[in-house]
Amino acid sequence: TLYKRGVVFARSNGERINPATGLPYYDLVYAEPRVDGSWNINPLNHVNSAFHEAAPFYDNHSKLLFFTRSNHFHNRTVVSGDGQVKLELFHSALIDGKFSRPRPLNINNPAYSIGHPTVTPDGNILIFASDKPGGKGGTDLYYSVIQDGAWSTPKNLGDVINTPGDEMYPYVSNDGTLYFSSNYHEGFGGYDVF
Repeated sequence: TLYKRGVVFARSNGERINPATGLPYYDLVYAEPRVDGSWNINPLNHVNSAFHEAAPFYDNHSKLLFFTRSNHFHNRTVVSGDGQVKLELFHSALIDGKFSRPRPLNINNPAYSIGHPTVTPDGNILIFASDKPGGKGGTDLYYSVIQDGAWSTPKNLGDVINTPGDEMYPYVSNDGTLYFSSNYHEGFGGYDVF
C-alpha cells in the first residue's frame, strides 16, 4: 500500500520461524526510495507482533493502517474449533508521524477468517475477504460501513462478484473501481485479477 513517499508491504525474513511452514513469520515494513535509487527499509515495530502481519492498506482519509494478523491472544496463537488459526483485521492510527498500538476491528470473529482489507476513497466502506459461513464459495468478498466509530455487520458483495471458488485481495482505486482476484471467474488460470 502507498504511504508517504514509499510503500508498506509484508515480507518474511525475520528470525522467528513459523513451525507450520519452516519459514519466518511475515512482518510489515516501510520502504522509501533513496536518492541513489536504493531503498531504505524499516520494520513497523509498533505494529508487528510475534506472529503474522500482512496485506496492509493505508487509508489517507482516516489516517489508519489496516492489515491482516494471525489470531492470537497474550502472545499465543488461537486455534479455532476446526483446528485452524484464523485471520483478523486490525488498524493502527497515524499519530504524530508514528503508528499507534494496533486495535482489532469489531467485526472479527474467532470462528472464521477476515483479511485482505481495502477502504473506499471516502473512508466509509471497508471491503475484505472472509470464509464466513453462508457465503457463495470458499472465500468471498464482504463489505462493512463505518457507523458511529464502529463497522457495521458485514454483508456479502453478492454473486456478481462472489463465486463457488475463492475471491480475495480486493482493492478500490481512487475512481471507485473495485479490483480483486478470483480462481473461479473465467480467466487464464489460478488467481486472475478482475
